[in-house]
Amino acid sequence: MDEELENKENFISSLDPRKNHTNFFLFLFVAILIIGGIGVSINTVQKTAKQNENTSTTKSSPAFTSIAPRTLVYGYGTDKNSYIEAVDLNSGKVYALATLDLNIKKVTVTSSESMIFINKTDARDYGREISTFNFGNKSVSSTVLADTNYGIDDYVVSPNKRYIATWEISVPENSQGLIGGKSRVYAVDINSPQRKNIIYDEPISNGSFMHYPLAITDRGEIYMDKFEANSQAGWANGISVSDFSGTVKEEIPSMSSGTLSSQPILSPDGKKLVFAGYDGSKGPGNVSLADREGFRQALLNPNTIEIFDTLGRQRTKLTGILNTNRYPFVSWDSYSGKIIYFTLSKSLEQNGFYLYDPITSSTQKLRGEIATSQDSVLSTLGDNNILVGVNNTSVSTVGNLGEKYSQTLNEIGIYNTNTKERARVNIGKNPIQYIGLLPSAFFNDSQATGNLGSSSKENVSTLQLKTITLKSELGPKRITQQSKPACKNIATEQCNSMLGTNFSPDQRSSTPNSEYNSCFKTQFALARTDGVCMDSPLYLYGKPGTYIKIKIGTQIYGSNAPYKGGSYEGFLTGDGGLKVENQLYSNINFNYTSALRKLPQLNYGKTVKSEEVPKTLEEYGKKLGLNLVEIKDLIASIGKFSSSYVFVSFFDNETSKAILPISFNPIPDTYRNIVFYLKPLEDPIVSSSSKFPGIPQRKGLAAIEVSYIIDE
Repeated sequence: MDEELENKENFISSLDPRKNHTNFFLFLFVAILIIGGIGVSINTVQKTAKQNENTSTTKSSPAFTSIAPRTLVYGYGTDKNSYIEAVDLNSGKVYALATLDLNIKKVTVTSSESMIFINKTDARDYGREISTFNFGNKSVSSTVLADTNYGIDDYVVSPNKRYIATWEISVPENSQGLIGGKSRVYAVDINSPQRKNIIYDEPISNGSFMHYPLAITDRGEIYMDKFEANSQAGWANGISVSDFSGTVKEEIPSMSSGTLSSQPILSPDGKKLVFAGYDGSKGPGNVSLADREGFRQALLNPNTIEIFDTLGRQRTKLTGILNTNRYPFVSWDSYSGKIIYFTLSKSLEQNGFYLYDPITSSTQKLRGEIATSQDSVLSTLGDNNILVGVNNTSVSTVGNLGEKYSQTLNEIGIYNTNTKERARVNIGKNPIQYIGLLPSAFFNDSQATGNLGSSSKENVSTLQLKTITLKSELGPKRITQQSKPACKNIATEQCNSMLGTNFSPDQRSSTPNSEYNSCFKTQFALARTDGVCMDSPLYLYGKPGTYIKIKIGTQIYGSNAPYKGGSYEGFLTGDGGLKVENQLYSNINFNYTSALRKLPQLNYGKTVKSEEVPKTLEEYGKKLGLNLVEIKDLIASIGKFSSSYVFVSFFDNETSKAILPISFNPIPDTYRNIVFYLKPLEDPIVSSSSKFPGIPQRKGLAAIEVSYIIDE
């Protein structure tokens, strides 16, 4: 079987745990065992192919046919550099704007002559500075420097591109999360960037809020969200505003916690904020619901779409928006200046993306079928056309070159709302990241390096890009800054709340209720690009009465046992349980967010028939030094596969430890961590043979952590 598969096509997995599910068991006796699993929704089959890394070519084809009077800006990377390019959708001209180092993120074009970006990022993806790149002379200059021992994690720019608000973070070297660090918000005039006005300087501690810049207006006013770090869904806890100097700061009473279901987004003209809100119809919005995975009511029920006027400080609801529906996605359309939103309804025909004109209060349906289509709506383009992107749903391809961390795109397309037809702007097999949409003829023709071709037969515009290499080096210490729940969890609870059902996240879309199944598919498709979380039952075995302190080095929530001061503390019961505050727990259950942004690619392993997975796991487990009990628990926790084949591999010890960092007191004499990787397949693929590390001797107190990723 294995020799036969060696002749099939090569396979490389590349996974970034941002939305996952895991189960693991912790045995503390002479050894500790953690068995877990991560279920990742990935709809793209990744294959290796020989590609030209340094070529940008256009196939021979008829003259380009104009698409829209706009210029699309995008970015991508190779194993050596980050590239920023643009294509004029009106003329077909392709522009090579910048070739930069890999350690950059968040690119913003500020004029036809320059752009800014966060530069010199470290392992946590914090930057040392915001730099300016000049398109003409290709020079890079330092614009805003981070404070000593701080890194710039994010920034926002005013619509007129004059003002910047930055978010700087300082985290202790041994910290796996933000807790114990410091947060600073600054305002900077780009005309005199050497002066930084401090808006907030705050410690980051358990149970406290810090401020995060959402927007800065052309008047230099900074709007900020309050959020709780490393906690369950800690965003949208109230909006505050500050003047540019930081001397006048105030909370906005009408934008308080419990009334917001999403973080507000500034309009292209800088005059309004748009967001999903909650009207209180199902109870107080700021109360965490124990029977709803600890989510606040407001986050479960985004049933209004609202605008906040930054001039008059007035909050108003859009008319014609039914509060019986849910609105999990709300944003501004960069082309028309109108509002794009998604409706999730009990009536399937109402589901889909819509465009709302706040002046006329009119609504136009753009497209539906989100549950079966991977298209994300990027912008309208006029003439009933929409710019759409086909998401690469592999969690490995989360990109950091755009406005926010988001999924990269396998393809750009033009969807016509009248004909329901889709023309493809071919970006090849490699993902790019959408950065923005600008007017046509925005860049100087001297930057043009080629043209798009057009095929009338296929109605396709072709753009071949360079080979993409994911920034796996960002992974080891990168922590998800905004608290984000598991996609399946929030999808489940939003659908349960809307429909009055009570299904569990593990049932996904396989319940007896077709209405719920449809709701889950739709909401999960929208939510899965946000955060990655995992479910974790924790079992403890050891000498009765032994004191133990366990600290999880990443965000956890939904625990069945008290997790106070950032750790579990208790005494072993001797039968796998823990006694905490005089309460006995047969095991500890919690959800957690992976501490990794990205995982390195895997190009080794074995493809086997699905029924041979247990046998293969047993083989690998023995070679990795697991005992029979650990192997049995691993196999039982994974279950069966419905696919014809499964690719089986594993991550190395250090990478695995970084997924779920755990510290123990007392410290184990031996600590190993193994994360298995399993990818269901219909056709076999090939990879290089696995190389197994030496097996360390278990002596004294040993911690053995075993988990798995199912790349579906």
